[in-house]
Amino acid sequence: MKRLSLKTWSLGVKLSVLTSFSVAVLFLILTLALSQHLLQLTITDAIFA
Repeated sequence: MKRLSLKTWSLGVKLSVLTSFSVAVLFLILTLALSQHLLQLTITDAIFA
């Protein structure tokens, strides 16, 4: 049985996985920030809008 390694993946697949992971992490951080600092983010958005 062959092990799946990153070396066998094409560049497109690597970029796709990396992009998906980055977006998922970004949404997670954004969700946590919104739930904990909703008022501060609202004030900041109002200032920079």
